[in-house]
Amino acid sequence: MSDAVHDGIIPRSPCSRRTSPGQGKQRPYVATTEQLWGLYDVMPERLRAAVLLGALAGLRLAESCGLRMSDVDFMRGIVFPRMQYPAEELKTDISRTPVPVGQSLALQLSAHVKKWPGETLLTGADGGQLSPWALERAVRTARKKVEGLPEGFRYHDLRHISPRCSSPTGLM
Repeated sequence: MSDAVHDGIIPRSPCSRRTSPGQGKQRPYVATTEQLWGLYDVMPERLRAAVLLGALAGLRLAESCGLRMSDVDFMRGIVFPRMQYPAEELKTDISRTPVPVGQSLALQLSAHVKKWPGETLLTGADGGQLSPWALERAVRTARKKVEGLPEGFRYHDLRHISPRCSSPTGLM
């Protein structure tokens, strides 16, 4: 390629290190079990279920905010992602795959729903559907109170928690 450039056949080499793109920033941050439960503890109580949905069920931000009561089988412990915020179809077929969350997490979600009823599982202070921006803002605010979580930590990073994360209460 350098000979072709030298001979004037091509103006520059696509193989040159000078024209290659720079290296991207390192992402994601993988939080420890202690950091996950620390974040859970400092989140506003009505948003704690969102931390569990992101970390233990692997739901994306808009999927968590769009999750309806009818999308959770509380008896069998299965989450069926069907919509994303506000009421849009999911982006991919794989996103519609049912997620087994275990009986302990299903019971926790059931208790959450009884305390804060609404059409969607996550609701705002007005009782309406929680917006992704409101949830992201809450995570960023709570992140500052958890030792070791980096400044850029966001809701999406919860999806990279170790699948072995659990608590003394057995939530999984």
